[in-house]
Amino acid sequence: MLARKAGWHQEALSIALSAADHPDLRSAGRAGVAARGLLVQSASYTLARRGDREGMRELTDEAAAIATELGGATLLRDHGGGFSPLTVQLHRISAENHAGDPQAALAAARTIPLKALPSVERRSRALGDIAVTYDRH
Repeated sequence: MLARKAGWHQEALSIALSAADHPDLRSAGRAGVAARGLLVQSASYTLARRGDREGMRELTDEAAAIATELGGATLLRDHGGGFSPLTVQLHRISAENHAGDPQAALAAARTIPLKALPSVERRSRALGDIAVTYDRH
């Protein structure tokens, strides 16, 4: 995330994808699989910030497949939102918006039942992303 915010998109992408493919992560059980999904999501967001819609969608779909494979939410000690199909869909709103496709971001937002979000903070962040998307649209 820090590399991406510094504008070092290629480095951020490389770090996230290398970490996602690390053998130790693959052998860490359910938490390792969920962490891998979050890293793929982070790489996807980096591509979105670079304007690479196709690459962003490919990686977001990969993260969604990982979440589906896990079969529900996986809580992680160092990540408050955990990892689930719902968190991938929340990510998709922001990623599509930053990749320049507010229509796709709104389509993703329509699939999320706001009451399913686990906290007021998560709902307010989702609503903020949706508001920004409407503004860009």
